[in-house]
Amino acid sequence: MKNIVEGYLAGLDGYPKEMCEQIMYGSTADNKSGVLAMMCWGASNFTGFGESEDQRAALKFHVQAEHFTGEVSIVSSWLDTYVVGIGEHEYTDVYCDQLTELIDNVVELKGEA
Repeated sequence: MKNIVEGYLAGLDGYPKEMCEQIMYGSTADNKSGVLAMMCWGASNFTGFGESEDQRAALKFHVQAEHFTGEVSIVSSWLDTYVVGIGEHEYTDVYCDQLTELIDNVVELKGEA
């Protein structure tokens, strides 16, 4: 498990790394750990982006899950909420403790939150 966690975090630093850790340490609606959920999503190709005028940080990664295959993007605002983009859908005002469950609901369970 340690190698899997290190693989997800490889190449990330600062706030994008913290965002990835928030997903890993979160849980799904059925209390599956965030790391296990990420494995189920086939999460890969993590890329972090630093701050800009409009965002504190951003994280992008690829998933290949049951109901969705494609890019997931998470943008942190300066107000400590997130905008999560999954395919054509955008979810605003998401808090860190909601990230894992939201992504899992969309990519694994029903295809839409």
